[in-house]
Amino acid sequence: MQLIERENLAAHETWFPTSSPHLKPMTKYFFRLNAQNQFGTINGQILNFTTQGPAAATTPTVSTAAA
Repeated sequence: MQLIERENLAAHETWFPTSSPHLKPMTKYFFRLNAQNQFGTINGQILNFTTQGPAAATTPTVSTAAA
């Protein structure tokens, strides 16, 4: 996973994974962030995203040369 997004929460910076090579194209994923400290646990809102489809196929190029 690549860690590129961050949020500044008071004096703490928290990094969240924003990409993964293990995700399947055209698939809906659900996630939720949780925070825990000595006072308890807070469960974030359940959110979702859908991955994009594969890149468009291209036509191969053929080159020929005189023998």
